[in-house]
Amino acid sequence: MKLPLYITGAVVISLLIAFLPYVLFRSVHDAGSIGDWLAGSTSLVVQTVVIYLLFETYRSQKHELEQQRQLLKVANSEAARKRFEDGYYMLLDRYEAVVCRLKEPENVNYRVRRVFPAMSDECLGFLKNADAQEALLKFFHDRDWWLGDWLRVVKMIVKYLRESDRTDNEQQDYLKLLRGSMSAAEAQTLLLYLASMERGNSLTARYLLSNNFFKYSYISRRPSYDVLDKHIHELHGLSIYPTSYDVLND
Repeated sequence: MKLPLYITGAVVISLLIAFLPYVLFRSVHDAGSIGDWLAGSTSLVVQTVVIYLLFETYRSQKHELEQQRQLLKVANSEAARKRFEDGYYMLLDRYEAVVCRLKEPENVNYRVRRVFPAMSDECLGFLKNADAQEALLKFFHDRDWWLGDWLRVVKMIVKYLRESDRTDNEQQDYLKLLRGSMSAAEAQTLLLYLASMERGNSLTARYLLSNNFFKYSYISRRPSYDVLDKHIHELHGLSIYPTSYDVLND
């Protein structure tokens, strides 16, 4: 709206300047010369004003377009975050549903989260033997038909996080939600499961260990902790608590 007003004003002023010499000067020749000079100068000024206003219009539109791009970028980022969180919380709900269905076939009194303390105690006992890894592997293999869903949903959650475009700090925050869904016995059982896996063959193990997932599992208070910590480090290049050993290079 301002551009037409500026142009109209410039035209009116140029017309006034063009006829002003005829009023101020008696000599038509002098008035004509000055009028020609003023008309030419006014035309140059008007053209300069028009160019300036066009440039300001372009710059204003460019700024508005950049703002729109930034708003679109923020909107896309928020939409991506919402999609990620919807999927993540759905997996956490699935985790809870799987845990709520658990029951130990040999003992009907051990249901839901009560199945984990006994499993943790039994698996820790295997660490006293030379073939601890084989014993742990057999233990979880024999229970896959009723415990396998629990292990698989944990792996799915970790994979979902690990392959996301969330920052490292954001991933740690989301990982805390999973950790908050687990009891200490659940975390201990998961750690002992990781101790049954092949050397250097578990991205899940390295991801959880590197993010200090087992910090509040109270595993350090359990018997054979030192043996387990050493075994975990030998398998995955990381200790249960990252300060215990230097991290091995990939």
